[in-house]
Amino acid sequence: MGLAFWLALFSLVPAGLLAAPVAPPEKKGIATGKLPIEIRSDRLKVVHREGKIVFTGKVVAKRGDVTIHAKSLSVFYEVGEEKQGGNPGTGEIKSITALGDVRIVQGDRLATGQRADYYETEQKIVLTGSPRIWQGKSFVRGKRIVVYLQEERSEVEGDDEEPVRATIHPKERPEKSGPNN
Repeated sequence: MGLAFWLALFSLVPAGLLAAPVAPPEKKGIATGKLPIEIRSDRLKVVHREGKIVFTGKVVAKRGDVTIHAKSLSVFYEVGEEKQGGNPGTGEIKSITALGDVRIVQGDRLATGQRADYYETEQKIVLTGSPRIWQGKSFVRGKRIVVYLQEERSEVEGDDEEPVRATIHPKERPEKSGPNN
C-alpha cells in the first residue's frame, strides 16, 4: 500500500479534527512509488484470467512505516499480455480490498474496520464494517468513511444504528515558564 494512501486515510478527519499535521497525498496512487510492498500470509492464490491475487490467513502488508493486518487482501489488476518466458504479465492495479479484522497502523495512528477498499481510477478509499480511526487519543467513527485522495477531502457517514461520533483531544502545548505564568 502506498504511503500516500495511508497518509490520506489518517488525514480524513474534517478540518484538521486530529491534531497532528499530515503531509498532502501524492497524486500518483498507491500502486506507484519507490518503496516495495512486503506481504506475508499463510496462502497466496493468483487467478490471472480474473486479474486477481488473493493473500489469505494472517495477512500482514508493510510499506514504509505503514502496516496493514487483515484476514485477506485481494489485489485486482488489468490483465496484461504474456511476458517473455511465458509468465503472465500484469497491468495496472485497479483496486485493493482488505477484509476481516482490518487494522492499519502508522505511528500513533490506527484505523480499524471489517473492510477497506481502494479504487485506483477514482483515487478513493472506502472503509466499512464499523470503521474507526484513532490518532493519539482523538477518535472518529461512523457507518462508512470515504477518503477522496485527489481532492484531499473525506466524508464520514452515519445512520441511526451507527451515528458519526468523534472525540477530539486538542494538541497539548508545553507550559510556558516565566514571570507572566
